[in-house]
Amino acid sequence: MEQHSFSYKEELINYILIRRGQRNIRIGVRDGVVRVSAPFTVPLAQIEGFVDVKAGEIVKLLRQHTPAARLLSGAQIMYMGEWYELKVIKSESANSVDEVSKNLVIFTDEPENYEKNQDIYIDFLRKRGQILFAELAAELYPLIEPMGAPFPKLKLRRMISRWGSCVPANNSITFNVFLMAAPIEAIKYVVLHELLHLVFNNHKPEFWQALGELMPDYERHKDYLNEQLRPEVVVQIDNAYI
Repeated sequence: MEQHSFSYKEELINYILIRRGQRNIRIGVRDGVVRVSAPFTVPLAQIEGFVDVKAGEIVKLLRQHTPAARLLSGAQIMYMGEWYELKVIKSESANSVDEVSKNLVIFTDEPENYEKNQDIYIDFLRKRGQILFAELAAELYPLIEPMGAPFPKLKLRRMISRWGSCVPANNSITFNVFLMAAPIEAIKYVVLHELLHLVFNNHKPEFWQALGELMPDYERHKDYLNEQLRPEVVVQIDNAYI
């Protein structure tokens, strides 16, 4: 299996490439992971071109199963580790989200347009996340500063199969905007995990040893994100042939 990714507008989607003895390229998504299977003889460039053609279709189907997909009044939404009831209120003056007690209130001129509600909600998460991730990175960075890593550039975007990613060559870290659903301690784990990748650009034993020394209970947060918070996605794209 090989790890690859493609971009669609502002989204970075990772996928697993599996080579098999088959005639066609097939794309499937399960448990939030995009899987592409292809014949042994098909060049990688041809597979990547095929995935690019299907990118819009993949993202459209995945969005239907993300935590922000069905944003209508009465929905239950996880935010910062707690459940909130969503209320959507018609308003001609603003497209915004307010946090009121245990309610998240979306103000919009199209209350029944869940796609627009999703865009408004994601903008809310992005604005809150920009502040929170900057604060947490500044708090945790001193733990890895002695290892020689410079403070990174921080980005937020919608990501389908990762909570975060680090590119040491660009000194940049990207966080999944939907990580704002997690409890603060789990978010801290992801921030420290990605900061440490500025030093260890892999998941070899040395990386996990260093992470365990800096955050002894990291496995608890890792398991929570992988097993409890991860959105359940089961999508199959049929007739995906070359």
